[in-house]
Amino acid sequence: MSKPSDEELLLLADANLSEFHREHVRWLPPGSILEPTDLLLSAAGTRAPGPWNSALRLGPRAAVGAQVLESAARFFEPLQRAYLIFTRAHLDADLDRACERAGLAYMGDNPGMALLQPVAAAALADGVTIERVSSAAAASSFADVMAEAYEELPLTPAVTRKLLSQPARWIQPHCEAFLLCERQQPLAGALLLWSHGIAGVYWVGTLRAARGRGYADAITRFVSNRALEGGARAVVLQASRAGEPIYRRMGYEEITRYRRYFVPKAE
Repeated sequence: MSKPSDEELLLLADANLSEFHREHVRWLPPGSILEPTDLLLSAAGTRAPGPWNSALRLGPRAAVGAQVLESAARFFEPLQRAYLIFTRAHLDADLDRACERAGLAYMGDNPGMALLQPVAAAALADGVTIERVSSAAAASSFADVMAEAYEELPLTPAVTRKLLSQPARWIQPHCEAFLLCERQQPLAGALLLWSHGIAGVYWVGTLRAARGRGYADAITRFVSNRALEGGARAVVLQASRAGEPIYRRMGYEEITRYRRYFVPKAE
């Protein structure tokens, strides 16, 4: 399958990210997904702000910035919850300005990165394995790893466990979670979301006591190669500050930035 052009890659990366937002609503009902023209509004069964409570533009012909803020406010005000507005550096400069004019708190940005060809697999030490999550027990272990790993972002363990509390909804053919174990002890994990002919890497995390052993690198290499060898035209991710240097060394290249603005609960 041909590699996407730069313009096409951005469209596909955005599409996979928007599907990640939708998936979290599907994983944790009751929720609501609303898609007015060129805009995605997502509200899952938690009040915590994040991709599960968010506004994200869709496609290259984006809605006017001020209209995005108005639509998001109408959607979230009855729900009485805070949320995030995501912007794309390659398309949403006017929405950034609208968020700044509205006095919204800037929560930082993450590099959107892409990989187009397989990378060298990590050499795993004796007793270290990577297995797909396919049982309730493994799903519980995956949630345990992520609950600790994401606490520093910060995302409370209670919210993480709630987001992953219904594994039957996220153990699916298009959504593959993996655990890295050392002598059967789960230490790291990652999730691969297939959509639009590509795959996105999400929920990459390692227990604090196991960091520094190359496990995040190993499992990311594994899922990235699995996607590309399985027919994905590209693999994309949005890197955390800690993960960015790992992904760059691996061969991922930055293609854009995704910014986040916090909107508090309406009074």
